[in-house]
Amino acid sequence: MTDELVTRHVAELLARERARLDAGIPGAPIRAYDVISGASGIGRYLLLHPRHHTLLRHLLAYLVRLTAPVAAHGVTVPGWWVSTVPNPARPHDFPCGRLNLGLAHGICGPMTLLAFARQAGIRVPGDDEAIASIAEELLTYQDERGQWPGTVALEDIVLDGENDPVEPGLCHGRAGALHLTSVLAHDTGDARLVAQLPRLAERVLDLPTPEHPFRFARENTSSRPRLGFLDGAAGIALALHRYADGPQRTIWEAALMVC
Repeated sequence: MTDELVTRHVAELLARERARLDAGIPGAPIRAYDVISGASGIGRYLLLHPRHHTLLRHLLAYLVRLTAPVAAHGVTVPGWWVSTVPNPARPHDFPCGRLNLGLAHGICGPMTLLAFARQAGIRVPGDDEAIASIAEELLTYQDERGQWPGTVALEDIVLDGENDPVEPGLCHGRAGALHLTSVLAHDTGDARLVAQLPRLAERVLDLPTPEHPFRFARENTSSRPRLGFLDGAAGIALALHRYADGPQRTIWEAALMVC
């Protein structure tokens, strides 16, 4: 039943996106290609199961096509340019759309899936060029610390990349920043990233609330402790374990597109 649902969902997603791309309509829906809801996250699941590799190739071909430039507001932008606002309560934040450079909802998800598939020997035409074009776009916005902002407005106004998240969890919080920086630091040996790790770990540990049995509560949302993976104590503990344990990988990281 799961296979049938996944196959149907992928077919519907690809049909919608092919129709949009064939019509020359810019503005890729984030939910079509991201890790949380879209092709990148589904593709990571498909990659784990050889019986799904034919379906996976269709998703990869879509992600490759998504890197082709398009025109939006008279400007040439990557095909993964997003026209919608991230927060409907603030509709004026990105009047001309944006580029999302993140992993959960941004272009790092497609790049990572394409790279993992390539490592597994699953190739589609143009995959190398797609990976390179995404990497080049990311490097355009890299700062002196080896980091880059999560979002870039079409007007090239870069949002402040130094805003420290107040939540502790993996999804949008300090544990997520610690975990991803740990992975990149160990994989690349970049001294700038290595130097950031103790500070990031301390920032995670700044947030415990001793009155809760699992110590971490999601700020401004609930007085009850969160126990889950993405925004709760389980994910925070795993991120701290990864930081303390060094380069050794664990299978849980596959859900975060880092292995």
